[in-house]
Amino acid sequence: MYGPGDLEGHLGKDGRYYVLDTARLFPPHPPVAGVPGCFLYRLFRGEFVQAYALPLSSDAFSAFQTGPDVELHNREVRDAYAHLLATTVPALAAALDARHAQLRPPNTFDVAAELHAAGVNLRLLAQVRVLIR
Repeated sequence: MYGPGDLEGHLGKDGRYYVLDTARLFPPHPPVAGVPGCFLYRLFRGEFVQAYALPLSSDAFSAFQTGPDVELHNREVRDAYAHLLATTVPALAAALDARHAQLRPPNTFDVAAELHAAGVNLRLLAQVRVLIR
C-alpha cells in the first residue's frame, strides 16, 4: 500500500482497524517560495491523481522521503503540476466555454463541482477564469 510516511494503521480495542493521519494522502503541489509548509496542505485533487499517467509520491518535498529517488519524485510532482496548469486547466476552461454557449438563463451550474470533477483545485479558479472568453 502506498501513502504518506506519517500514515498510521491501528487495531482498535473494538477489534476494528482504523487508518489515521490521512491529511497528506494526496501528493502536494510544488512548494511556493515564502509560504512555509505549503506542501502540507496544497495538495492535488484525487480526480487529477487518478487521471494522471504516473503515480505521484505523497511525500514529495517532505522530510519523509529518503533514498535515491527523492529528486525523481519531486520532479514528477513538478511535471504533474505543470501538466495541470498547461493542459488540465485550459481543457477545463474550453469545456466551460462550450457549456456556457449552450446554457439558457437561468444559467446555473456548480462551479466548484465542475472544477473538482476536472481535478482542479478551487485555488486555481482565477487561472481558469483568465482562459474563459
